[in-house]
Amino acid sequence: MERIAPVGVVLALLIGVSPPATAATLFSVDRASSFVNITDQQGDPYCDLTNCGVSARLAFDSDFQFSVDSGETYGFDFIEWTGAGTGGLLYEVEAFLSFSEPVEASTGSGGGGFGVVLLGAIFLGSVFWQDVPNIVSLASGSQFIVDFEQGITLLAGSTVVSSASIEGIETLHAPLPPALPLFAAALGLVGLIVRRGRRAAAGSPAQA
Repeated sequence: MERIAPVGVVLALLIGVSPPATAATLFSVDRASSFVNITDQQGDPYCDLTNCGVSARLAFDSDFQFSVDSGETYGFDFIEWTGAGTGGLLYEVEAFLSFSEPVEASTGSGGGGFGVVLLGAIFLGSVFWQDVPNIVSLASGSQFIVDFEQGITLLAGSTVVSSASIEGIETLHAPLPPALPLFAAALGLVGLIVRRGRRAAAGSPAQA
């Protein structure tokens, strides 16, 4: 005679099975849709005399790909800053990092900073962003932090490179499969039917 496993045992087996390891997420950087622009600059009198300033361009020239898993961080050169002339200045900047995959990770921000340029070399400079870090949630349930490097640099030379980074947020507890509660309820119903059937059989008079 076949025996139906107790509901508790079946549930214990289901819950005890570890979910398959999630694959790392592939990121594809879209160079054509990414950009950085200096939107405004205001210099001191020395800067006006020497036509000083800073310019910015993307630090990469083509599309590229990388993978990031939970708990990992991938960084790469994002913006290349170049100085000119001599003097001090304030500036505003906007940047956008575009991904063709996953599109949800595309992130943009405005920002600004100051610079002190000496004969074309960036003696002192800063950049601060307004809208990063950006937390991105994908349909798969994975979450990532997209961030642009910011801060102050000293004696950097004629060219400074700042980076962008993608960090996978580590998931400590894997969620239960969505169908598990429904399946558990079905197993409980089966167990109830089996118990009632046994009671009915025990209470029936024996037949000759």
